[in-house]
Amino acid sequence: MQKAIKALSKGEQAIKALVRAGSIGGLQSTMQGLVSSSAAKTLDVVDDATKTLVNVAPTECLQNAMSGMFKSSAIQTLANVTQMDYVQTAVQGITQSAVQGINQGAKGIAKKYLDGVVATPSEAQQHQKLQEWQVEKLLHAAHDESDKIRESLGRRKLGRSVSAIKFLAALETVETMTSVLDSHEVVGLSYSSSSGGEQSPSLRTFSPYSQGEYASTEDDVGGEHVESLEESLIFPVLNALSKWGHESEVCSTGCDELYNLLVGVGVDAQSEMLSRACKRSAASMGVVDVLISVLERHKEDCDVVLSALRALVAACERNIHEAGMQAGHVAREEPGLQCTRVAMAGGIFPALAAAMTNHVMDLAIQEQAARLLVTLCSSDDVGSGRRRRSAADCGFLEWLVDAMRAHPQATGVMEYSCIAIGVICNAYPMPSDTRKRAAARAGAIEVIVSALKSKDCQEKEMFRAGTAALRFITYRDAGLIRRAKKAGALSSWF
Repeated sequence: MQKAIKALSKGEQAIKALVRAGSIGGLQSTMQGLVSSSAAKTLDVVDDATKTLVNVAPTECLQNAMSGMFKSSAIQTLANVTQMDYVQTAVQGITQSAVQGINQGAKGIAKKYLDGVVATPSEAQQHQKLQEWQVEKLLHAAHDESDKIRESLGRRKLGRSVSAIKFLAALETVETMTSVLDSHEVVGLSYSSSSGGEQSPSLRTFSPYSQGEYASTEDDVGGEHVESLEESLIFPVLNALSKWGHESEVCSTGCDELYNLLVGVGVDAQSEMLSRACKRSAASMGVVDVLISVLERHKEDCDVVLSALRALVAACERNIHEAGMQAGHVAREEPGLQCTRVAMAGGIFPALAAAMTNHVMDLAIQEQAARLLVTLCSSDDVGSGRRRRSAADCGFLEWLVDAMRAHPQATGVMEYSCIAIGVICNAYPMPSDTRKRAAARAGAIEVIVSALKSKDCQEKEMFRAGTAALRFITYRDAGLIRRAKKAGALSSWF
């Protein structure tokens, strides 16, 4: 048999023959050598071999299978097998896989198992047993491996892998996952064991939005607050950023995870509702403060700075439709405005200034910085005027002009910088003389006119932003208007 395998270029025919013949001994010995065989790259062959083992082989064959490269496909096959000894073997293999950095967190693996079992309605009883035994066993086993995971992350063995953050998040929610087992529902899964097969919220789960608010509940027995779904998603990432804030890889990945939660990574209604709930919780949970801390701590790291800025923009941006605009005023309870106030109290301007000055030539950072300035300084709520004055006093008008000079062909930088300059100069209902003259001294007029005259200024949004900024700066000032026309501005731009 070994000679036959060596004689074949990829070994596929030999393995397929073993599968057809049901030769357990041959398969078992062949699988031990699959790691070094090119046939390991052929997923269909690996799946066939694994399925044969699952169907006819004892548990020890699965244990041997778990030691190979096809570990993930073996786990996927086991998702459809409900015999407890096989599942127990899989649990042992998953913790080893997680330590090796396989891109599956503990909750993701648990969900894969349950998805496979739930797919067969006739096995509802075993589904319930799996929820009570398998997930709890899995997470406790994963918790035992937490020291190894953290040690590997500390040595940067896992690098910037998203799985590192997700696995740390899973470890931090062991108690939450275990507590919901009583209700036969797993955090992150939408189905429950109701007799009619319909989704039904239990005591320890949070129902969908009710009257526009994300409903929180309390345990009917003890009256204790149960962590909401958005809290269970945000807190583990914040905890990881707190514990591993010195690691730039963790900070970059953690900020990206927060960004995904705040903006929603899906296009369905459920993803949008969850992102709104996360945004409403961002201010109270300290998300903004953590992001500012990351921005300050890693101000020289362009990847971390960019990720933190994107997340801050997502947290502070205001949703006009959700807030309910009345006579141009932003609702006080709007979550983006709450995050903006927290950011101002937390010293966002010095951190943002460092990001802009340290990374002048980084196009993406300059664009996100300008966008964040627009977010922080726009609207006419109480305190917005103070934010605009502070932005001008800190020197952001000069730094925005520098960004436009450094990236004259970057539409995003030019557009958001023009909007930011206009917003900072505005005093509602008319521009501030002090700030518009400061913008003129910084050279904003010439830079904006040059951008508007450029052939690259073809996009409607860019032209609108540039002309609006020019009007704010030159408002009712004949001298500044003459200066703009001398630079090449057209009369129709004012």
